[in-house]
Amino acid sequence: IGELNRSLPTTAPFRNPSQKKAVRRSIFVLQRSGIKRSRFEKMQGVHQDKRTMRPHHESSLPSPGEAEAKRKAFIEELLKVNLSEEEEKLIEDIEPHLPPEIKELSPRVKRAYLIQNVLNLRDSSTEKLLQRLKEFKPKNEKLYNFKHWEFDERFIALTKQECPADSKYFEEVIPGVYRFPMVDSKFASQLLAEVDHFEKWCFENNVEVSRPNSMNNYGAILDHFGFHQALSDLIDAFINPLALKLYPHMKPLNGGHHGFIVSYQVGKDEKLDFHRDDSEVTLNLCLGRDFKGGELYFGGVRCRKHQQVPPVQGKEGHKIGHNVGYGLLHLGAHRHAATKIESGRRENLILWCRSDTCRAKFQDASCGSFCGVFKRGTKQIES
Repeated sequence: IGELNRSLPTTAPFRNPSQKKAVRRSIFVLQRSGIKRSRFEKMQGVHQDKRTMRPHHESSLPSPGEAEAKRKAFIEELLKVNLSEEEEKLIEDIEPHLPPEIKELSPRVKRAYLIQNVLNLRDSSTEKLLQRLKEFKPKNEKLYNFKHWEFDERFIALTKQECPADSKYFEEVIPGVYRFPMVDSKFASQLLAEVDHFEKWCFENNVEVSRPNSMNNYGAILDHFGFHQALSDLIDAFINPLALKLYPHMKPLNGGHHGFIVSYQVGKDEKLDFHRDDSEVTLNLCLGRDFKGGELYFGGVRCRKHQQVPPVQGKEGHKIGHNVGYGLLHLGAHRHAATKIESGRRENLILWCRSDTCRAKFQDASCGSFCGVFKRGTKQIES
């Protein structure tokens, strides 16, 4: 491990110490296990004797054609896995340090192999963290049960309407982005107090807080310390029905979620760069606290194929302010950024809602009817 640490390039673009540590750990895992290629042998159903290198139980082995089909199917499944931006960056940093035996693999097989190892690291590190977090004792246990969440009566009323957009409490701020009252300030304060309690416990017990994503250095993942079921219930009860009514192309939100708190403050995370979410639908709920600035900038809906196509000036660039207790609902493909906060501290609950059905329909970066390029036409966008 020491040799691997010394072999890392000093100019590598590590964003923070934890990423550097993860890269070192990943290189060690890859170099330790990479040469054997045992995963691919097992997927082919071949178990070899180390002395004779001949397969055992030849009668039970699949034919060469069946083994090759299994291997290809395994690789295809791995290539479909959605990695986070941080995991993609991890692969990019690791690839130059792979042993020759792995570098010689074809690009598709090599990427499948890297994805498999990243998934192993993901499972291993998450499992260890979750084991430690089992020791955490909530401050307000009621918050972890969706039945005890205190919603604004106006929000409950509009979710029951056949057409929520007809409600006077439901505002389409810009095309495809909806704002509505969701929780009262008391509940928002209680939720923030629980997050503060969790972060304090982590500090006192030397537990590293997993940050929401590669773009935020502050905040916490709610699913990690007890809110997973409550957020799932929130999607089932309100977000999924709303999304199906508001977005014509939307399919059931049946692909899980990622729920977290983001925090913006002068001297810490002050803004968020232009991006699209890893979700089909995103809920952005402002919890507080007192702040000025930090508006959201929206710059057009894009499929993955056209995500680099710039916004149409005068038609797709819009700024939206935050109101404590109010939620914003938008497509994950609706690119956005957070402008620089001027004072105070802004904290929001972000819920990425995913749909396996949608992802299967729009896989391979195919353009769908929801995409701004599809609606306006490529020539108009380019002009």
